[in-house]
Amino acid sequence: MGRTVWVDGDAVVKHMSDAEWMRLTWVRAHASDRLRTALPRVHSAHPAETADGWKVRMALAGTAHLETVPAAVTAALRLLDDIRGLELPAVYAQPICLRSLQAAVADTVCPAEITRAFGGSADVQRRLQEALRLAASMPIEIDPLAPAHGDFHPRNLRVQADGRLVVLDWEFFGRHSVFRDIYALVDMCYPDAAACWTLPARARMRQAGLAAAARWSGMDLPSLTAGYRWYALLERLVECRQIAADLMSGRRAKPGLLAQAAFVVQDLAGWMEQVHQP
Repeated sequence: MGRTVWVDGDAVVKHMSDAEWMRLTWVRAHASDRLRTALPRVHSAHPAETADGWKVRMALAGTAHLETVPAAVTAALRLLDDIRGLELPAVYAQPICLRSLQAAVADTVCPAEITRAFGGSADVQRRLQEALRLAASMPIEIDPLAPAHGDFHPRNLRVQADGRLVVLDWEFFGRHSVFRDIYALVDMCYPDAAACWTLPARARMRQAGLAAAARWSGMDLPSLTAGYRWYALLERLVECRQIAADLMSGRRAKPGLLAQAAFVVQDLAGWMEQVHQP
């Protein structure tokens, strides 16, 4: 959630943008009791002295995150229902959805450039090219929008000693594809997450998330499942572009990025197969 400034005893002081602080404040005012208990506990907030935004002092959320406590996934799925139940004002626009991801992929994903960054082979480039062709032909129209956290991945979900979840990083909160938070929770994982969650466990979590989305939206589960496959394919292409950019800029450690690249390319192939399934 923003940039860490310092840790002060049992608190952390962070710099938040105006937009992120506005979102967190709005959610706190409109959340259900269950969701409110999952928000970061704010001790104080003041306009930042040396930069735009806010200096916010919050209780430490702890180090245990959802990947290390799989039993807390059920509670995370319940929180998604609470988030979807919020009635958002019109200011929360610019959704992340199938169509916006399709446009971003078409505009920014270059298979040759990504392959060079990954140090990959002609097979990797062909796979990326085929994924781009599939993305351009995406026929799925079912993509209901819903209030979403926007970055609901397991490392933003801290598990307290009493089992309570604390949800961090609200800067992307808004009205997005109903698939957005499910994907972040289940499939936006790095290679080291495989040691925590098996593929069958991820499949059960994904199906539970989609079943809840079907109940919320009134749409049929098979159509939502098909839409999710396209959404995951598009997100993996975006991740390929982001990893390549990090490799070329040197912003992050190269060995970990290359392992992540190999994982994402392999997973992309799996979603390419799934979008062809009935």
